[in-house]
Amino acid sequence: MRTSRSSKSQHGAALIIGLLLVAVASLGAITSMRGTLLQDRMVSNQQNKIISQMAAEAGAGRFLEWLSDSGRSNTDELSSDWKNTDKRKHPATKKVIHVDAQTGSNQFPPFGHYYIPKEPDWGKEGEIPVTIVGISRSGSEILAETQLQLSIRLDGSSVFEPSPAPPAALTLGGKVTGFSAANSNPFKITGGDDNVAVATDQNFSDGDSLVKREIPKNRTGNYTGGGLATPSVTAMDLGLPWSNAMELKKLVDHAETRMPNQTAYNAGDGTFDLSSVNIGSSGSEMVTVVRGNAEIKGNKAGAGILIVTGDLTWSGTPDFKGLVVVLGGDLTWNGGGNGGVRGSIYIANIDQSDPANWSFDSSSGTRFNGGGNASLVYDKTLLTNTLNGLGKGGGGPGGQSVKVLSWASY
Repeated sequence: MRTSRSSKSQHGAALIIGLLLVAVASLGAITSMRGTLLQDRMVSNQQNKIISQMAAEAGAGRFLEWLSDSGRSNTDELSSDWKNTDKRKHPATKKVIHVDAQTGSNQFPPFGHYYIPKEPDWGKEGEIPVTIVGISRSGSEILAETQLQLSIRLDGSSVFEPSPAPPAALTLGGKVTGFSAANSNPFKITGGDDNVAVATDQNFSDGDSLVKREIPKNRTGNYTGGGLATPSVTAMDLGLPWSNAMELKKLVDHAETRMPNQTAYNAGDGTFDLSSVNIGSSGSEMVTVVRGNAEIKGNKAGAGILIVTGDLTWSGTPDFKGLVVVLGGDLTWNGGGNGGVRGSIYIANIDQSDPANWSFDSSSGTRFNGGGNASLVYDKTLLTNTLNGLGKGGGGPGGQSVKVLSWASY
């Protein structure tokens, strides 16, 4: 039987059409498969990105929790704690990881890992940037990475750094324009072996010379300390905050709002009488802040830290153990009896007319009238204990509160 030529053509066409249909179907399947694989990759990438972001945010939470630990009292301790945290090389990045001290791990299953690549600049004024990196990984392969940028501010940071106390029994900040020495022979100012009797700021000339000139020649032996010839008076670097007016402002603000056992008074345009209020006692030290002028009369005793932003007049029998700070530039010490101050007195004249920009003004004078058997004796141990106990209060490092200014991930 013969097959016609037209029949053969029809069979060939059917075969070609079938092959084309198979090719189209295969192409559709391949395209569909590629779309599925692409979609799976997109979902996987999105999942890994979410994991890395959650790891970064978990790390930020741990970091802020660590930063707010009230066991640290200043930025030096922050830096020391940071350097002492457990450090490991990340298996993927080979970078140093600061491991959470409580859990011993920086892993948050199933939230990947985080690391903080660089120690924050704790001493930076204002905003402190912090970078926290979260990663999602499989073995040593990094699948996704998220950088979380924090901007924080530490408010109320310790103002007793790097010099925790004034360097002398009597420290005169700023430019000294007046000094009146006691006319009582028993009256003495003693710095001790390591500290001088009277220190002035080396950034303001002639302050030490003025003080020396005002000490009667038959009284020079009453000013001793620091291995200097009498009178023990010298110009020197006073350290912070004693040589910087804005740091002194921080001291006052910190004392008024964050130190424990603190009481603040406002004298207004008058003079606040501290004679009838509690200004502490040995074993029960207090922080007392007077905004404006103050006076103390009679046989009044106190202990701790006394800060007066104006002038201070002290009459009767002064008896104080700790740190006295007078920022109106004028301390008038009347009488004396058998009392005195054991610790240190700091006096400067601060121009406070602009609340946001304190500056040194000329010191109007320090007057010791009479003197009696009183004395001013530098006591380093007492000052250290007082400042450690009272000067570092608050709810975080250095009495700091931690404020998060911005929080963004990339």
